[in-house]
Amino acid sequence: TSASSKAAATCPPALTTLGVDAVIVSSAIFPLSATPKPLEPNELRPTDDHTRTGFNAACNLDFLRHSLDTYNEIAWFLRQDYFMRVSDVDAAFPMLPLHPDLWAFMMFRFFPSTTSATQHLFMHVTGDFGTAGMPGCFKIFFVDVVVNMARSFMVLTLPMPVFVDDVGLIGPNCDEVDNEMSAFHAWAT
Repeated sequence: TSASSKAAATCPPALTTLGVDAVIVSSAIFPLSATPKPLEPNELRPTDDHTRTGFNAACNLDFLRHSLDTYNEIAWFLRQDYFMRVSDVDAAFPMLPLHPDLWAFMMFRFFPSTTSATQHLFMHVTGDFGTAGMPGCFKIFFVDVVVNMARSFMVLTLPMPVFVDDVGLIGPNCDEVDNEMSAFHAWAT
């Protein structure tokens, strides 16, 4: 038998159906915490500490680096007496799937309920808050792809500065801004 069929025989069935034919030889379990959302202090956002496992340090982030000049862009438009409608991309990072090669480094222990006395092992298979590369990945997906597709279909014609997962559509007419943001929401869902 080949080495890959031997590995597949020892691999859990769920992984072999995904085409994984090697046993995970290294992994990391990171601490999970939660921080209040800035504009919703009663809502908590789970955050993962990938600095403690070394995952963030092991990633080459060169191609994901980008600058954010959103505040200056917005300030210039608002000084022109323009209107702005702000929207948040709900669950921005978790909508992006992670490659199966990363799953072994996306495990965390957590209590599944408030009544549980035992922690369970969980695994992220989509993006999380705490992975250093997620803002750059989301920028490529959302700004470079989705927003530009909407522009090519003429769904978006007004300026739309983006700050990570918050967008502000800006224009000289309030109704035009509202209508275009509503059209973008409908198109993107």
